[in-house]
Amino acid sequence: MELYFIAFKNVILFLSQRLVGLGAQSLWPESGLVPAHYALIGMGAMVSGTTLAPITAILTIFELTYSYQVILPLMVSCIASLTVVRLLHGYSIYETKLLLKGVNIVKGHEVNVLRGMRVCEHMSTDLQILRTDTPFSEIAPTMEQSPFPHFLVLDSQDRLSGVLTLRDCRKYFAHPELCRPDTTASLLMVKELVLVDEKTDMETAFHIFAKHNISFLPVVRSGGPKTVVGQLKKTDLFAAYDQYVLKERLLPPMGWVCSLPHTGSKVQRFRG
Repeated sequence: MELYFIAFKNVILFLSQRLVGLGAQSLWPESGLVPAHYALIGMGAMVSGTTLAPITAILTIFELTYSYQVILPLMVSCIASLTVVRLLHGYSIYETKLLLKGVNIVKGHEVNVLRGMRVCEHMSTDLQILRTDTPFSEIAPTMEQSPFPHFLVLDSQDRLSGVLTLRDCRKYFAHPELCRPDTTASLLMVKELVLVDEKTDMETAFHIFAKHNISFLPVVRSGGPKTVVGQLKKTDLFAAYDQYVLKERLLPPMGWVCSLPHTGSKVQRFRG
């Protein structure tokens, strides 16, 4: 019975592809394509949408046909299929299988392991601080002597007001005559900040880094005003992830057994 169902499904699929091909050929007779070409274009669009690999689908169909006329409609259909899947679902068929098993892969990293880590556990408390009223005459030598490319700017109440980087001051370093005597950090800093709470998990911080394409995040105290308690760099996040992966590789899955000195008895330790 199952074989009959598969055969019937293949016949229906063939007929539908044939009808679509005939319809497309009647609409664009000057394209030089036959109905079989349109069937292959549809197959390429399906592969592109399910695997999110349009280049693979395009090259595969081209190798099957060796027809240059098929390239343009094939590219349009594959890109359209990819766009629809990205907007409506966002994952390939392989990523979907992993998600059903609870594994979330983002840019090659398994981010679920970061969910149990907190920002406060891996942030750096070595901060470079400027005040909003710090003049540029003091900012320039401070930046030249500091190994850090960014500074946190605090107001008189020690609340975070902005971030000042070397990029923000590059113009004034190159042309000091543009800097007025009343130029302070509050005029140069970036006020639109991307912050993270100290109790935020590292997975959320990972997504923030990926979304905004930034190299560090100011860390503020949980539940209070913008009181800075540290900063989380992207390298800190990757180091925490690498440390976890290294620990997972070094520890055996069930535990390890060692002998106690002088007694010969064995002690077994388990992870967890």
